[in-house]
Amino acid sequence: MPEEVWRRAETMGAAESATAVGVMGAVVGTAAAAGRLTGGRSGFCQTVLTGFGLHGVMHLAQAAAVRGYTPGSVTSPLVVLPFTPWARGRLRKAGVLRPARPRDTVAGSAAAGAGHGRLARRDAPAARLGAPAVMT
Repeated sequence: MPEEVWRRAETMGAAESATAVGVMGAVVGTAAAAGRLTGGRSGFCQTVLTGFGLHGVMHLAQAAAVRGYTPGSVTSPLVVLPFTPWARGRLRKAGVLRPARPRDTVAGSAAAGAGHGRLARRDAPAARLGAPAVMT
C-alpha cells in the first residue's frame, strides 16, 4: 500500500472514526427509509445496500492486507456481511430486487465511502507531514 494510506490509517483518531460511523449510519438510514417508503423498490436503497456490502468486504480486505485488526474488521463479518445478503434475499422474495449493474456497484461504493473519503481528504495535509489527524 502507498505510504500515505498507511499514515492516514495510523493517525485516524476516535473523533474521525466516530464521524465515519455516523456518516455511514446516516447514508444507510436514509436508504433504509427510502426502501421503507417504496416497499423496497427504491433504486437509492438498493444501490446503497450493494455499496454497504462491498464496504464490508473492503474492511476485511484491509485487515487481511495488514494481517491484523483494522477499523471495521470486527463489525463487517458480524453485521455488514450477514445483513447484506439477508436484505437482498428479502427484496428478492418480495419480487422487487433489481439485478446489480456495474454502475449500481460503483454508485453504491461511492455512497458507502462518502464518509471515509471526506475524512481522508480532510486530514491529507496532516497525514503527509506525519502529524496526527485533527477534526475541525
